[in-house]
Amino acid sequence: MLYNYAQYKGYNTTVSGSIAGFPDAGDADGYARSALAWAVGVGLINGSTDADGNVVLDPQGSATRAQIAAIIERFVENVVG
Repeated sequence: MLYNYAQYKGYNTTVSGSIAGFPDAGDADGYARSALAWAVGVGLINGSTDADGNVVLDPQGSATRAQIAAIIERFVENVVG
């Protein structure tokens, strides 16, 4: 959603981070991979630790209110700022 909004507003969406280092990167749907790579590249998301101690993206999971608040704050600082 923020990726599409950034495109709409004309913000730089050419930045791309690597999601290959996350063990669950393959779980992301194809249509979402470029937005996910952008979010990693601009520092909006950096993964969370699962029950096994792995840092994962959990693209099929849900986010807490605190996680969403942190992502929005990073968006304002890193993309809009």
